[in-house]
Amino acid sequence: GGEFDAASVDITAGALVWVSLGMAGYAVQNILSRAYFARQDGCTPLLAGAVSIGGNIVLCMGLTGPMKVAGLAVASAVSSTVYALLLLLPFQLRKERRVFDGRFWLDILRMLLAAAVMAGAVWLLGGWLGGRLFRGVRVDWLRRGFGLLLVFGGVRCLL
Repeated sequence: GGEFDAASVDITAGALVWVSLGMAGYAVQNILSRAYFARQDGCTPLLAGAVSIGGNIVLCMGLTGPMKVAGLAVASAVSSTVYALLLLLPFQLRKERRVFDGRFWLDILRMLLAAAVMAGAVWLLGGWLGGRLFRGVRVDWLRRGFGLLLVFGGVRCLL
């Protein structure tokens, strides 16, 4: 016991790929909940949080069996994204201050282009980096992670 072997690295890498997909949702919900509190509205984040926690519990119970540790990570990523969307929708529906304006989409486009360039660099240099920097870590997890991040980010932009 106490050793972190190759199997442990694979389990952790798989979970981190899924957790990384929820980081944008976590960041958005963290910022938007503060915006609600600044407007003296604590009810909306409370209700959205309750829905998110309920969804997280259901997803954890349903995904832990088939996906093991990665199921917990998927549940966490989905629940953070749901929480962010539940906080974002009321802001978007208000006429006074929209979140998705022209500048927002330009910034998203810039970020996606930068992410695509970085993903391409990692893809091209993956074999070289895998042999020198990531001994014991499967490079295909890095490729999957960046690929999923690009897909998830693209879908999120379309919603």
